[in-house]
Parts: sequence; C-alpha cells; structure tokens
Amino acid sequence: MSIWATFKRRAKTVAVVALVLWKDWRQKTPKSQRWENLTRDERVERLLWVAAQNIEICKKVLPDNDAKSNFEYVVRNSESAIEGHLERLALHHRARNDKAAARAELGATREFLDHIENAIAKCNAIGLTETNFVHVSFLTHAFLACLLANDWERALRLAQAARLPVIQEEGHEGESGGVHDEIPKMLVATILSDRDGFRHLQSRFARDRSFDRFFAVYFNYDHLMELIFERDSNAFDAALIALEKSFLARATDEQTTHGQPLDACLDRNALVFDVRAVALANLAQHHGLTLRHSSDIIPIRDFEAPA
Repeated sequence: MSIWATFKRRAKTVAVVALVLWKDWRQKTPKSQRWENLTRDERVERLLWVAAQNIEICKKVLPDNDAKSNFEYVVRNSESAIEGHLERLALHHRARNDKAAARAELGATREFLDHIENAIAKCNAIGLTETNFVHVSFLTHAFLACLLANDWERALRLAQAARLPVIQEEGHEGESGGVHDEIPKMLVATILSDRDGFRHLQSRFARDRSFDRFFAVYFNYDHLMELIFERDSNAFDAALIALEKSFLARATDEQTTHGQPLDACLDRNALVFDVRAVALANLAQHHGLTLRHSSDIIPIRDFEAPA
C-alpha cells in the first residue's frame, strides 16, 4: 500500500471516530451548554479547561514514552502541551486581560521544552532508523514559545537540532512533507540566518499553501520572516498592520474552519491575540529591527525582552 493510500485510510478512520464522538457529545450535552449557546466568558472558560485537560493528559504519558524510547511521542506530546499553554496564554492575555496569568503559562512551557531537547538528544544518539526519528512538524509551537520568551540560546539550540538527520518530514523523504513541515523549517532558517535555505522553503510553501484556505489567505507569517532577512523595520511595521487586518478578517470568514484557538477563526477571533506575529516581532527585534507597532491584537510591548 502506498504512503498516500495509508494516509487517506488513517485520515478517514480519524474522521469517522471524531464524527461519532461529536455526535455522542451533542446528544449528551444539554442545549444550554452547547458552544453556540455559551456566553463569551463561558467560552473562554471552556477553552481554558480543554487546554488544561490536554496538558495534563500529555504530561501523564511522557514518562512511559521516554521509558520505551518512543522519542517521537515524547516530542509530539510535549509539543501538544506547549500548544495548550500558548492557547491559555493567549486567552488570559486578551480575553481576560490577565497578563500575570499569561506570563505564568509561558513559563510553564520550559518543562516541555526540556523534554523536547532531551528526547532529540537521545534519539540522535541512536541514529536514524525506521522507528527512531522525530517529525519536524512537532517543533513549531516549541519555537514559538522560545521566541515569545526571548530565549535565544534555546531557540538556537533547537534550530540546530532541527537539522539533525533524525528530524524528518512527513513521508521520511527529503522534501516529502507539506506546510506543517515547511513552517518550522522556515523558522529554523530564519533563526539561523540561512537566507538561501529560507528562500527555498518559502518557494515550497508558496506551492503547497493553496491546498488549505487558511494557509492560502491568512498565513502570511513567511513574509514577516522574509523581512527579518531584509532588516527593514518600516516594512516590518507596515506588514504587522496588514497582518492585523488579516487576523481580524478571520472572524467573519465562514470558509475558513480551523478550530484551533491560536488560528483565531470565527468566534475564537475575539478571544486571543496573534501569537505568531508577536513571536516573530521578538525575533525581528533580536536581529536588530526597531518596531513601533503594538496593539491588543499584536501586543509586542508586553513580550519584549527586558531592557
């Protein structure tokens, strides 16, 4: 069976299971507690709770993953936990205006970043095999956490580690992956100031982004990375303003159905800020750019490195 056939079969299985679980949830959940009937505060509380549950589930399985040398799953579950903390960070910061709680969520990612670095080191010590590898797509939120925290030493270590042979794209061939592999690899190239590598990855991303409306219309963060290489502060500021308008447009685009809170589509839009834009603004300032723009949507001033 081909890789694509296997992928389609597994995707269909996941879709069927998800549909069954969704129908079961709809049947058991009182009408007043369904998402569409919740108040704004209740929706925030629901999203915070879901993220917290996900973090706890991931945290519980990590020791077993590590004991069995399932380093791919150590990284995958750590990445998922980091995503949960970033979701909670964004919700606390914008929906609740609780900056102290947001900072605490960012600090909580360090534990899982440690797990990722340790897992990659152990995986690399064994070497690449059919069962010993880590998918690069599971590093995206780890990079975002590093950039938001202005943790440049860890960002550099992780970027260098991401180019080890054991870090693979989906399909386990040189350029067999899609946008979810290209995004973290573009971040790696930007952190490492690898202009040629970035341009090649950006051309791949331009080709592959058309398969998903969210990436085709709203994921313009590769342009911010490009401007970091150009060292153009004014152009970066202008791009942030344009990106903010694009971010807000997701609130009414019913053709874009991404449900992850950080993608900020539809009714999630008013509850979170643009985590990706702030992370890249920090990276831009680390590379010497001077930025003026900061807002509720892209609150750069709240995440700048200490003077």
